[in-house]
Amino acid sequence: MTKSELHLSNTDDRLREVIETTPRLKVHRNKDLYLALLQSVASQQLSGKAADTIFGRFCDLFKDR
Repeated sequence: MTKSELHLSNTDDRLREVIETTPRLKVHRNKDLYLALLQSVASQQLSGKAADTIFGRFCDLFKDR
């Protein structure tokens, strides 16, 4: 949990429930922001498994980034 999430959880009961029940976006700190945005858009448009498969194939096309 980030410092912001922890602060909001401690100050607002409703937000605590939302924060605790909302799935976390899988963004790794070493991944560039543009790539993370592309992955996020793909995940919103497709089911999780399909998005992972298609995004993996997309990344395979650009091995040198």
